[in-house]
Amino acid sequence: MFSKPVYLHEQYTHNGEIINVRTHVYTDKSYTSFTYNGQEVSESFDNYSGSSWYTIAKRNCMLIDKLGNDYKTYAEYRNEVKKIEDKYIIVDNNVYGYFHDDSANGSRKPVYHIFSIEMEDEEVISESTNLNNDLFKHFNKKDIFSKFKSRVRTYYKNNEVLPSVKRLERDETDKYRKMKEWLVENADC
Repeated sequence: MFSKPVYLHEQYTHNGEIINVRTHVYTDKSYTSFTYNGQEVSESFDNYSGSSWYTIAKRNCMLIDKLGNDYKTYAEYRNEVKKIEDKYIIVDNNVYGYFHDDSANGSRKPVYHIFSIEMEDEEVISESTNLNNDLFKHFNKKDIFSKFKSRVRTYYKNNEVLPSVKRLERDETDKYRKMKEWLVENADC
């Protein structure tokens, strides 16, 4: 899409107030920021997710109206939940670690990624770089990890078998559940 970011400056009207919204559009991701009612809003979204600066502005303005000063807690929890979801595997509201090997050939490029996790029934689910396909696309760690997480969740859905308890991240699970519960109770997320 874009090799350099494209900068958009839009206006959004909420409750009669005109809000200046700034969006930086990159190839796969965009970043939207604005200020409403004294609250700084900054949120990223995948360009292929169906989200837009408009939906982000509308949702966040409504949340600021609803939550007031608790919006800061909402933003903090939303960001932390996203970090956990990006870093770990989430199954049945539990947070799991996994095995990751990022071996490389002699020149350190391209990197070969292998992700795996053992399930409670001793089935091992893995995903790795496909060396037989277009190197640019398939050496993308994020894409490979996304496929891996999807395979683990699908296995759980089809077999009702969780990942091994050895991989359960207890502290992260407690933190994740607490934040998700707050978000559901206070922001309907």
